[in-house]
Amino acid sequence: MGIKQDQAPGRLTIFDFKFTFPLLSEVIEMVIAFNKQHNGKRNPDGRLAGILIEAKDSQMYRDLYNREIGEDILNLLKKYNIETIEKAKTICPIYLHSFDYGTVKYWGGAT
Repeated sequence: MGIKQDQAPGRLTIFDFKFTFPLLSEVIEMVIAFNKQHNGKRNPDGRLAGILIEAKDSQMYRDLYNREIGEDILNLLKKYNIETIEKAKTICPIYLHSFDYGTVKYWGGAT
């Protein structure tokens, strides 16, 4: 999926649709591979690289798509066996963040 910036007067358009963004699954795979290769040796304190995931506008996903974004994210983490703090801390530490009370409550009960 290409990314197109918002139009502003005088802004160059030659880079529209030239850049893409990775799927969350691709980022997870990349960080897991990085951690397997380096095992924390790239960080001065020996910690593994992790991922901060923020669920944005959870209500929009509920209203427009009848989806619970927090559940979808957790199901993806289960696919990589990193859905709990204990499992993730040795593979790929995950930090979940949301301003939506329902999403935070769901994650709190599920992780």
